[in-house]
Amino acid sequence: MNAKSYKTKSPYLSISEKKNLLAIDFSLYIEAHIDQVSSLVLSKDSKTLISGSWDGSIRFWDMKNFNQTCYIQAHNNWIHQISLTNSENYILACSSDKTISIWNTSDKKNEGILIGHQKYVTCIAITSDDMLAVTGSGDLTLKIWNIRSKSEETTLNGHEKVIIAVAIAPDNNTIVSSSHDGTLRLWSIQSRTQLSVLTDEHESMNCLMFNLKTSKLYSTCDDSSTKIWDIEKCKIDSVLRGHTSGVSCIAFSSDYQFTVTGSWDKTLKLWSAVDTNEPTSDQKFTYRKCINTFSGHSEFVKSIAISNDAKTLVSGSGDKTIIIWKLSEITEKIFFPGHNDKVLSIAISSDKTFAVSGSKDNTIRIWDLVTKKEKNILNQHEGPVKTVTLSFDNLYIFSGSADKTIVVWSIIESRQCFLIKENTKAINSVAVNKKCSFIVAGLADLGNEEETSICKVFKFRRSSKI
Repeated sequence: MNAKSYKTKSPYLSISEKKNLLAIDFSLYIEAHIDQVSSLVLSKDSKTLISGSWDGSIRFWDMKNFNQTCYIQAHNNWIHQISLTNSENYILACSSDKTISIWNTSDKKNEGILIGHQKYVTCIAITSDDMLAVTGSGDLTLKIWNIRSKSEETTLNGHEKVIIAVAIAPDNNTIVSSSHDGTLRLWSIQSRTQLSVLTDEHESMNCLMFNLKTSKLYSTCDDSSTKIWDIEKCKIDSVLRGHTSGVSCIAFSSDYQFTVTGSWDKTLKLWSAVDTNEPTSDQKFTYRKCINTFSGHSEFVKSIAISNDAKTLVSGSGDKTIIIWKLSEITEKIFFPGHNDKVLSIAISSDKTFAVSGSKDNTIRIWDLVTKKEKNILNQHEGPVKTVTLSFDNLYIFSGSADKTIVVWSIIESRQCFLIKENTKAINSVAVNKKCSFIVAGLADLGNEEETSICKVFKFRRSSKI
């Protein structure tokens, strides 16, 4: 057994981690952030998910294989929102550290920092031509930034309390902002002036989003409703009501045939795009029907995104997890109980007949995805199993543990068949080539077991025995 060591070039890039419970057939709970998932963005082709969190990190996820492909420690304080440019070349993140960071989505390098707000930056929106960004802050101001020159263009004053959401209308000129002062304010990008003020009887509107098909503005509210505004007439048209607590976020399908909202009541709701009734004499608005409710998060839902084909819904929560839901299979939810502690890693066979999970309870479990039952338990590790991966022929499991060992398991014989001892560092991640001729392991940093600082390559022969 030979090994070579390599130092990773960047402390901000870590190996993929796939976490927690399988749900709704092959959809997943992914637990990787160490604080609430505050913002989610899906690429136009729905192949890449980008998440921002109060842990200050931005993470990139492969939606096909459900694995993390990149980790950026973008800020040293909370990230409140991330926004992807229309070209998808840049991701912008606004933070409690009073700044907005700009990242290149290709090489994941920082392209600049926007500095100017005097307090935490809560929200961001980008014009469709990718020229300008608009941010709102706890300093009660909106700022317009030139993304190319990375400079501030102007400051908009008017709100009397913290600004919590901002959106740009389809005309690419009108800005709408909401605040804890209970108002919606409309601004002109061209003239840099306030156009009008809209009020609602409820104090906070938490999220703003335009329906590009109808040009109507949707605002999610603390009174458990979502209001649909005709901003040209300065009035509310319709209401989505059904949550039992404040509504925190909203997303549309690409064809705008349905809407999804997330709430502090820990649920998501799917809504029809059609009003269910005409207003009567005792009703101010029309209402829309809730088609389905999604339950699964253990804390409030903070962010949601829908794939372009409208088959996949992604939600981020204060419980630090991301849940990927299959909208085509919303009637059945399948959980795999068994581990006695957190599930740290998951691998799924290429034929999708079984899954393997590694846990903080020191065990590896094999799950039959056809019968939805546990097949076997492998329990030779003496520390948390931090990573599991499968050989390309689905015959072997490769596991890495905090006990500083890598174990190769025969799935057919359900036994340990090869052991590699790493005397100094925990194993954070493991990968194997197609021929199973070598194993690559990511080893923990001495000062921080969650960070990977060294990669080692081990030669491996299938005929090898302990």
